[in-house]
Amino acid sequence: MAECAALKNIRHKNLVRILTVCSGIDDQMNDFKALVFADGNEPLRSLNFLQRLNVVIDVATAVDYIHHQCGTPIVHCDLKPSNVLMSSTIGIKGTIGYAPPEYGMGNEVSKQGDVYSYGVLLCEVFTGKRPTDEIFKEGLNIHTFVRTALSEKLMAQVLDPVLINELPLGQATPFDAISSSNTQETKKKKGQILEEVLISILEIGVVCSSDSPNERISIGEVVTRLVSLKNLLHDKFAQRQIGGM
Repeated sequence: MAECAALKNIRHKNLVRILTVCSGIDDQMNDFKALVFADGNEPLRSLNFLQRLNVVIDVATAVDYIHHQCGTPIVHCDLKPSNVLMSSTIGIKGTIGYAPPEYGMGNEVSKQGDVYSYGVLLCEVFTGKRPTDEIFKEGLNIHTFVRTALSEKLMAQVLDPVLINELPLGQATPFDAISSSNTQETKKKKGQILEEVLISILEIGVVCSSDSPNERISIGEVVTRLVSLKNLLHDKFAQRQIGGM
């Protein structure tokens, strides 16, 4: 009820609207309470590159709103692709793989904790890998997976295969119209620009998911950087072509 009262006055185009609160008894005869939200989920892997970029910008904008622009600051506590709703749990806040390491040591929830979860979410959106995937063991996690690939210039090996097929890096890209005016050299340069943008996006995910809260940037800075990258794409490629992806 307290959470419902805290959320009822929040209004933002990128926040899912709360409908009501309900309580009852489950099939094990245990009491439960639930918040009912409007549903808006869609599988991320069905989205193309620009749609995914728009999603992570929208999520960052919404988090910036609850952190800094809605009167009393609110910490999300459970950012992940399948759940970008405000939530409250008992014990450790958040979900394994998305919760920052300091929560596991008993630290209070914080805006920096949300930034960590956002960084993991961003990495997942563009790599197609969950932080709980079987490949992440023996000290390897999605943060180190992406960070290592970037440092060794192996970005194509960590991108979601769906995006690799859509965005042949360093070559002609889906942003290019098929016309005689587009030389192979021009297409190659555009592919290089696209690769630089993707690297910058993943670098944001890496810095946000740093183990140390002090090394993470603010969510407001995330919004600024991502919007700047999107504007760069619009400047370099025709609006008509991007919108048609």
